Amino acid sequence: YCAIGSLLYGLLGLFFVKKYLQRYNLSYVAIAIGLTALALGTNMFNYMIHEVSMSHIFSFAVISCHVLLLKKYFDAPSLKTAVLIGLTLGLLILIRPVNGIIIFSYPFLMNGNIFRVKIKDNFNHILIMGIFAILIISIQLIIWKIETGNFLVFSYKNEGFYFNKPQLFNYLFGFKRGAFIYSPVLFFSFAGLFVLWKKNKAELMWLLIFLVLLIYIQASWWSWYYGDGFGERP
Repeated sequence: YCAIGSLLYGLLGLFFVKKYLQRYNLSYVAIAIGLTALALGTNMFNYMIHEVSMSHIFSFAVISCHVLLLKKYFDAPSLKTAVLIGLTLGLLILIRPVNGIIIFSYPFLMNGNIFRVKIKDNFNHILIMGIFAILIISIQLIIWKIETGNFLVFSYKNEGFYFNKPQLFNYLFGFKRGAFIYSPVLFFSFAGLFVLWKKNKAELMWLLIFLVLLIYIQASWWSWYYGDGFGERP
């Protein structure tokens, strides 16, 4: 059942990515190539069909849905979409707390200046997003309180982040688990940075801020290669 579930969530995530890309009026060929590269050219395929007990494929599905909802909301703000954004944000944080750094990608995803305008004009909706995210997260906190007497339980004993010693090079290029070594197709995605440099430098700045933060945090985990697996699963 876990294997079937992992496969279905992987396909569901790809479906959300497809719907997201279609909102940019890309050709079917371009979308098909992108989805194929993502599903078969990265280590995602391994976590869809082999190491199915890992949480990362489920993160992929929920994050893809969350990003699609963000795009939908900023194209046409609505209370319903705001609620769904809050629910998916809470869920993706429950799956892996570090997923919460996705909020730093919002300015890039929503084009900096437009993002600020939308926040100002729809502040009530933003509050609703936060409330529903907290409600979802509180489910786990209440369960912990009932079972252990504490609202917060840290299961990674003697493990944590070493922010003063991030293994950046190993995380990206190390032969043990390096992201670009095991998923070289990622190199092609960076070609978009040069296109973005010519098109919108403000968007590029927000994207780089998010990418640097993302890589820095993940490379700071005490085990930068994240144990058993294929490539950098985070």
